[in-house]
Amino acid sequence: MPGVKFSGSARPVRVSPARSRRAGGIFFGWVLASLTAVAAVAGDQRFDLPDEHPSFASGLQEDRRTADSEPIRTELVRWLQRAVADATRRSEPDIALTRWQRALVEVESKPVEDFHAVASSAVPWFPHGEANPYAEAYLRSVTEFTPWTELLGEVVYDQLTSQQIRRQAYDLYPQVWAVCSPQSPYFRHAERMVTVLAQLDRLLHLQRDGDYNAGRDRRDENMTRFTFAILSDAYWLLVTSHPRLLPSALRASWEQQIRAGAEYQVVQFSRRNPRNPHGPYWYPNIDAVYAHQMYLAGKILDHPPYLDRARSRVQRLGELLYADGGWPYLGLSNEEPAYHGVTLKWLIRYWQLSGDEHARQAIRDSAAYYPLSTEAGGVISGSASPYWKHRWDAVTPEYPEAVSAIADEPMNKAVAADILDRLGEGRLERTQPLPIGASFYDPERTVAELPDNFLVYDRNLEGPRGRFGAWSFTATGRDLAEDRGKYSYVGCLVTDTSQRTVYPLSGALQVAFFEYLPAGDSGQPLHLTMNDRCHTRITARAAAFAVQAQMQQPQAGGGRSRAMPWLQEQVWLMTDRRMVGHLQLYPDGPQVARGRAAVFRLGTGRGLPFLRGTDRVDASTRIQTGDQRYRLGQLEMRIWDHNFERILLETRRHARYRYPGRWVDVRLEDLREGIERRYGPDDRRFVLVEFWPAGHEPSDEVTWSQTACGRDRLSVRLGETIKTVSYSAAEDRLWLDGCDPEDPAPVFPLRPETGGQSRRVSR
Repeated sequence: MPGVKFSGSARPVRVSPARSRRAGGIFFGWVLASLTAVAAVAGDQRFDLPDEHPSFASGLQEDRRTADSEPIRTELVRWLQRAVADATRRSEPDIALTRWQRALVEVESKPVEDFHAVASSAVPWFPHGEANPYAEAYLRSVTEFTPWTELLGEVVYDQLTSQQIRRQAYDLYPQVWAVCSPQSPYFRHAERMVTVLAQLDRLLHLQRDGDYNAGRDRRDENMTRFTFAILSDAYWLLVTSHPRLLPSALRASWEQQIRAGAEYQVVQFSRRNPRNPHGPYWYPNIDAVYAHQMYLAGKILDHPPYLDRARSRVQRLGELLYADGGWPYLGLSNEEPAYHGVTLKWLIRYWQLSGDEHARQAIRDSAAYYPLSTEAGGVISGSASPYWKHRWDAVTPEYPEAVSAIADEPMNKAVAADILDRLGEGRLERTQPLPIGASFYDPERTVAELPDNFLVYDRNLEGPRGRFGAWSFTATGRDLAEDRGKYSYVGCLVTDTSQRTVYPLSGALQVAFFEYLPAGDSGQPLHLTMNDRCHTRITARAAAFAVQAQMQQPQAGGGRSRAMPWLQEQVWLMTDRRMVGHLQLYPDGPQVARGRAAVFRLGTGRGLPFLRGTDRVDASTRIQTGDQRYRLGQLEMRIWDHNFERILLETRRHARYRYPGRWVDVRLEDLREGIERRYGPDDRRFVLVEFWPAGHEPSDEVTWSQTACGRDRLSVRLGETIKTVSYSAAEDRLWLDGCDPEDPAPVFPLRPETGGQSRRVSR
């Protein structure tokens, strides 16, 4: 952005050709200072970098840390005078009025030296400024601000939701960095400095006994955690870079609020689900936020028990990692891609501040996740995510960038570089993770090739994952805790990198599930499963996956669900060119129900297809049909056989989401849905279906049969090649092309302790 640049003396840096082009002629100065951190407060209390800590803090030049001290004091006096006048006019309680009066008297009598800055290792430091796209984007995010004179007046608690307060706290943090960092052109800018103090004061006092949800009809406990975590970090930047700036009355008042927030979390976190086999540590992304908040509260308040809580929570986070670098979202559920980033964001920041080796090791151990899971341009499948979190959104490059630096691992760098190149200059969004990417960016770091042409057993999902160019697929066999259930076991997608779009998802099978309407007028369609028995077989170029599961009630997860007397079975063959499956639903004995359906949801673009409030229309011009063949983008689908009574196409869109995607349900159902019928064990509904990327041909023949020994067999013929998958629910066994069920499967070769060796994956 013209006119916006890093502060400090110029220094030539090495810039890769791609990054030179991205700089686009925008000039950045650079700070060459590399002095050691100076004493932060009297008594030689220091905020030095721990051993092996990234050098994101440097010293300050004398003229820059002392300049503007008098203007800052003048502006601070103006603000406190107005605050005293406003408190008097509104007849605020004596304790509030006294706070402002004492703060004003102290500021007016402070020596100018108290307004000087010192070097603080807490302030994020951005290396390679001229070539650092994250730093450039972060700099753009601090160009606008609201002066403190426009923040005057009483803020009514009930006029803001906890989500709005959290958003204001997130918006404040870049402004705090801007006035505390010598890299910022707004470093020690008097009006901005006081604006930051005014907004921080307002936000810290907009809670009740440490809770931003108190008295609200709709509570979101996470908003309180996020808000206190980011405000505590902002406060830490201020007091470590300007240790004598704040008058003691304000500092005592703010720390009282931080203590209230910490104590509230100590109590609230003790109410975690007692039945979870891992105890209270069952929510990794929020556990990372909690650890960050507790650590800062412990440092700010000099309270070791808070520090102990942070360390123990982080240690547990490392223990909860799956073998291929994913964290469970809740309990023992699968990873949710967006929340993997949330966990990393707070864990990395915690490590930057604390140097805790457990945090560093957990980040290193997560290194397989992005290379294994991320497609071209940051596309990542949501098919295996927990059913209520089937997001389809982009991976942002900051997280793999940081993981690459911390783990010294080049494939994460490849993921980040690929997303950055697709975004192009100036396209990084204004996101809170930007400082994470900026702190660890290095244009000269080794970049590996993006992983491609592999078929492995994904130990995060406990099922096969394959990627062959633009085509990829997954299946999940993980046994979920707490009967949370699944409504899809498989997914596949096709990317289209020929268009320079930010999110090149062309088409995806997002979910494939059965549902049925139980008897009774008030019954809702049930589509979740439980008590599933899954099997995976993998050879060099093909994988087989099979599952038998019960339908469950209630539909919503959490608590003990009730198994229903309906069963479904799915058998899938997955190769480098296609995914073919046979799905069937049947009652376990005589039953009464009001209808059955099978749904294949095809999606493209970014969106949240699990949200309610979608519009339903008859058909979409983006779907081409004919002979029970369907196409969305570059994904093609064919229904080879079925015994439902009709097929419907339901096009859905969620316009309220920032990046509305499009998705179409190919729905097979009974004609008289809603009318009670009697069903027997032999009254089965089935679908035989195939998916493949455009540009390839479908199979020549797909059949479903039974062998002489009573096993089900899926056969797929292409030319002279025939692949078979055999499955026996009675024997609870699966065969692929006759291979031995005991044959081990390959795993992703990133974790050093596995070395990519095979392991047995049946259960």
